Amino acid sequence: MVALLAIGSAAAAEPAAIAPADACPEISRAVERVAVAEHQQSFALDLYAKPDEGSPPHPGALPAVEARLAEMLARIDELRTVLTRVRAAPGASGDRIVRECLEVGESALKQGERVGSEVERVVAEERGYPPAGAAAESVKSAAPAARSSPASASAPAPPGAAAR
Repeated sequence: MVALLAIGSAAAAEPAAIAPADACPEISRAVERVAVAEHQQSFALDLYAKPDEGSPPHPGALPAVEARLAEMLARIDELRTVLTRVRAAPGASGDRIVRECLEVGESALKQGERVGSEVERVVAEERGYPPAGAAAESVKSAAPAARSSPASASAPAPPGAAAR
């Protein structure tokens, strides 16, 4: 009984494939939603960046930028899901029209991800968060360096150590 519930919940988590006949309209709708979200993001960024000529960015507009970013990232994730569902459909890769629609969708996905990354960078800088690469470097520099000991290198391994 428990195994059936686990299998049922795993199957429910996987989104159903999109039939090739429905692929292009689904991709088109998802791309359109990403484009609308990007457009709304551009308005929020414009409010943030240009409160008055020659003045610094308006930090009061940052919550709008963050809200539009969250919306844009959600639409990008939906597009990614649609593309995955189309690719999972039997016969989708053999249909020339579907392949072209997938290419358009993948291009829009890459563009959206680039825009999202750039907006995330702007928000992180304004909030004073360290750059993504800096956080990884600080973790690496904080970890103790592995030292090789001449004694341990020449000592034979205990029996069965290689089997572990």
